[in-house]
Amino acid sequence: MNNSFEITKMPDLPRVKLLDFGASALTDLELVQVIVGNGCNGYDYSTISHSLLYMIKAVGIDKLSLDHIRAVKGIGIAKASAIHATFELYKRQS
Repeated sequence: MNNSFEITKMPDLPRVKLLDFGASALTDLELVQVIVGNGCNGYDYSTISHSLLYMIKAVGIDKLSLDHIRAVKGIGIAKASAIHATFELYKRQS
């Protein structure tokens, strides 16, 4: 009986890539995936991140409101508030 097993390499997750290579190595989508963190309300983090990135590009990060973020399916008030606060801090520091 052979008890050996093969380990399949998982694709790089954005957080791991961030830790290993820094934020500048991430794509825009991967940065949004790190900010979103996880899925909720029946939506996975990848789908939410794609939708949020589309919204950011459509409206512009400087004009993105809490209502815009809350309109993304899968993002509740707590996550929307955290994302909005992140972008507000960015704007203030720019």
